[in-house]
Amino acid sequence: MFGIDTRQENIYEACAYSIVENALEGFNGTMFAYGQTGAGKTFTMVGDYKDPHLKGIIPRGFDHVITAI
Repeated sequence: MFGIDTRQENIYEACAYSIVENALEGFNGTMFAYGQTGAGKTFTMVGDYKDPHLKGIIPRGFDHVITAI
């Protein structure tokens, strides 16, 4: 659980970075967003992909993979 003021990049680093790194090395990786309606799951996963500070986990993961390739 993260506070309302937590930055998207901090959430990515804490939760998804290692999953993407392991996937790049050939391991399976899954991130599952579960919670109450209105809790911020969609914003955390997608965010605003046009704003680099508000990009969610999915666009950051794509960027991570493309950069690694």
